[in-house]
Amino acid sequence: AVVSAHKVEDSDVVVFSVSGFLACDSNLPIPQGELVVSLVFCRNTDTQTDCVIYPDLSAVTMTSLNQLGGLPNDNSCTAYSSYVEGSGEIASNPLPCTTGECETAVCTVANGCEYTPIDCSDGDLCTTDSCSQNVCSNEPIVCPAATGACSESICNPNNGQCESSAVVCDDARDCTFDYCDAQNGCQYEVDCPGADSCHVGSCPEGSGACVQDPIDCSDGIDCTTDSCDLASGCVHEDSCSSSLCSSSTCNLSTGACDQEPVSCDDGVACTTDFCNDVDGCLHEDNCVSDNCQTATCDEST
Repeated sequence: AVVSAHKVEDSDVVVFSVSGFLACDSNLPIPQGELVVSLVFCRNTDTQTDCVIYPDLSAVTMTSLNQLGGLPNDNSCTAYSSYVEGSGEIASNPLPCTTGECETAVCTVANGCEYTPIDCSDGDLCTTDSCSQNVCSNEPIVCPAATGACSESICNPNNGQCESSAVVCDDARDCTFDYCDAQNGCQYEVDCPGADSCHVGSCPEGSGACVQDPIDCSDGIDCTTDSCDLASGCVHEDSCSSSLCSSSTCNLSTGACDQEPVSCDDGVACTTDFCNDVDGCLHEDNCVSDNCQTATCDEST
């Protein structure tokens, strides 16, 4: 290996370049042919005293160099200074701040590397804040189950404590009566009475107001007319039409109109009883007269 030595101006430190690596030494022998990767700093190069060897450059700290009065440096954030071959200048090498898991590091002039844990707090007392592999996690606190269907255990955001409170049953609809049943929990009963005998109240989903639906009065019988009376409710009237000579009534079993002829019998034997659609029942005298006498019907006998 080729070893060349350069004395840093205004310094008692000699910088050796061996196979492309720099090494500082105060007249200490450097073995030929060996790859030198360490730095040696001496406070007193004449007597070669107060020297320290840094075999691992990552272990070099500004504090240790300053204690020995090593090469000049810009500030405490410079790990070590080295001579740049051919330039006559000293180069500063920044101090690496190696961080552990879930911490940050910053180098300050006064203190060098300063390490601070990553702050994962989200300001919510009802979350558990943690850090893993430099990633924050804010998991909601899971409260133990409350006793009974009408109580619940929730986290109080003011103190982060699980507290038991009554379940609030509210479906945000004005047309229901909301309450909590000790066995079944929240119940939402429709509270919409009918406006009259011809309407029934309902509370449709998606609506908070009662709706008045008309009652279906249909009885499914063809021979009735179905309607609704506001006071009494459904009414089913016989819709069969009668005539002077027949009576028509609704057969509720078949839905058809049953026709019954009108009885025109007046109970008088001397009359002939019949009916027509114009006059209705007629009763004609059926007594027979001859040449000697006239016969008339005596309805009383």
